[in-house]
Amino acid sequence: MVVPREMIEIVSFGDLVESGFYHVHSRFTRVVNMTDNGRFVSLVTPDIDAGPLTIVVRGLDPSGVEGLTIEMGAGTPCDGATSPDDGDISLCPGWTITLDGRRIPLDGGRIYKSAIDFQPHTLPRFRKNLGILGLLLAELAPEKSLAFLLERERLAEFRAGFERAVVDHIGHSVRDILHGDTLRGVERLKGCGFGLTPAGDDFIVGLLIATHILERSVEPVRAGARSVSATGASSKRSAAGSALGRNLALLRTRIFETARSGNTLSDTFLYLAEGGFVTQGMKDLVAALSFGTPGDVRRCAEHLFSVGATSGADMAVGLQMTLVSWQARLHGAIVGRMMGTSVQHDREAQWS
Repeated sequence: MVVPREMIEIVSFGDLVESGFYHVHSRFTRVVNMTDNGRFVSLVTPDIDAGPLTIVVRGLDPSGVEGLTIEMGAGTPCDGATSPDDGDISLCPGWTITLDGRRIPLDGGRIYKSAIDFQPHTLPRFRKNLGILGLLLAELAPEKSLAFLLERERLAEFRAGFERAVVDHIGHSVRDILHGDTLRGVERLKGCGFGLTPAGDDFIVGLLIATHILERSVEPVRAGARSVSATGASSKRSAAGSALGRNLALLRTRIFETARSGNTLSDTFLYLAEGGFVTQGMKDLVAALSFGTPGDVRRCAEHLFSVGATSGADMAVGLQMTLVSWQARLHGAIVGRMMGTSVQHDREAQWS
């Protein structure tokens, strides 16, 4: 069915979408993934989350999409058409967006700002809500998701033989990532599991997002250090936090480089996570973990778990397990640096 021109309009436009002449990569009921010489964009219906490389289109018929042209003229997001209230950027008239030869109106569309926004001054609530997220994953995550890593009774969802062998391999790889040699574990986990984007890759996406949150959680240490300068502990704590923040950034880059596999979808999502760019659903969950009530966490978690067959839940598992496992070690390493010691993983000086 051809949708009338006046019924097609852009709702939101990802802030990392680039100009290009895009062709179909993969097509689903509510999503069309498109590529152009390494560039990537997803056209989605309004019931799909906004994202850094996503164009949400009202009136979209994914089954009929063949080509997309995006041309950015003099008017770009960098020209500063921002709202003083929320910082959103309006779509600029210098852009031309054409779907299968039909230009899509820009009126009313908004640039979605995808950078993750974690506020580190609410760590006690954040830790409590992380525990709630773990319980929700065990209770509500889709069948055959990575929630078996948190709830062993879910192993019964997998058949003996090949499926259980994959599950065992994933379990060993995740233990290596969190408690042993992280890069070796990532190398073993990438591309492993079921789904269009393998579950192992989704876990690594959650892991990468978690490193951004961990890096920002060092900020209270730096801020607190500035307020207790009389004994000299201030400068030590600040230096420790700064060094650990730099090491987390370096580790994140190495994880990304190790995790890339040539799978266009997985590599795109890994690239975004390495840069700290997330969908609206993930952004909402992080905000709920930081500021929200248990009810807020449940609402946002249920929404994320509905993404893909298991992808949203698998990313949440990677996020939750990394944060729970590494937070204590991170702050222990800060204390260790203040005392002139270091904390190391087996074979890898991860926090040193």
